[in-house]
Amino acid sequence: MILNYLNIMRETLNARLTRLLELAIGSLTPPAGKRRIIVAVSYGFICHFIFLLAVLSMMTAMFFGMSKSFGGVPPPWTLAAKLALILQFPLAHSILLTKPGRIILAKLAPSGYGATLATTTFAIIASIQLLALFALWTPSRTTW
Repeated sequence: MILNYLNIMRETLNARLTRLLELAIGSLTPPAGKRRIIVAVSYGFICHFIFLLAVLSMMTAMFFGMSKSFGGVPPPWTLAAKLALILQFPLAHSILLTKPGRIILAKLAPSGYGATLATTTFAIIASIQLLALFALWTPSRTTW
């Protein structure tokens, strides 16, 4: 019985290693398509550029203690603006990480590339959200 189990494990391991090797070789020989490559590289560049802006915005905001931003909201609306900026990140994440959210992400990319670029589209949206959070934060002029 133990020998039978070991044989099954060995066959499963061989099948998994074979599949892993097939995937690795397949990634080294992508299908031809100049447009596909241009779209993928463009999406990657946009994603990294917006993330860089978000990180720089965060570093700047933290350097100034969240006391400087691109404008402000009048006092009665300051709390509402801050609440909206704080809630937009987890709410959008919660929606976009569901099955319907993935369908929305797939529709945001050019036709035929949506499913492949869904995670990059998600990263672009998350980077825009972080950029908005730190660049649009309304200082309250209150020191805690």
